[in-house]
Amino acid sequence: MIINQKEIDFRSKDFNNYIRHLIGFGITSVVFDTVNINTHYVEDTKFSSLEMCLAHLFSGNSTTGLQHTLVQRFKIPKDVARKVIFFLDILHVTAATAVHLYGKKNVSVTSDEELEEWFNFIEEFTEEELPVEVRVFTAFKPTIKALELKAQGFSDAALGKEIARLEIIEYNKLCNFWHNTTGGYKTI
Repeated sequence: MIINQKEIDFRSKDFNNYIRHLIGFGITSVVFDTVNINTHYVEDTKFSSLEMCLAHLFSGNSTTGLQHTLVQRFKIPKDVARKVIFFLDILHVTAATAVHLYGKKNVSVTSDEELEEWFNFIEEFTEEELPVEVRVFTAFKPTIKALELKAQGFSDAALGKEIARLEIIEYNKLCNFWHNTTGGYKTI
């Protein structure tokens, strides 16, 4: 079975309904036989993208090897699978993984608006606020310049480690600023 967003949009005016039907008929375990499926699909949920639908559907899985399974076994296009994995990974962002995930955000062509929609859904679905480290991600942009560090004598592996160390400090500053100015409120 090949899942293609254009085909789903053509055949079904709403891919949210398509997912609900898969769950309602109990055939998700047949279609997606090698992964865990989140069958707790909120009835009135209206995701704006197929990727968010699928991320919610596959949310009970480790992302290790999941992209390969989605692409190879379920024939989900690589760009769709990449964004699904990003939506799942971003829920576990830390200061140490923020730069790596920022790169994945760019590769998966995910907008801040999509992230906000995903974060809001997760908070409503779980009835818990997301950690500050997750919420501030949309405000984060890596800012450390390699040229400035090279001028200070850093090179090779030491340069990469220093960039990572400084970006972690910057991400933590952003988290602290956000928490102190909003009292933990979710809007940046």
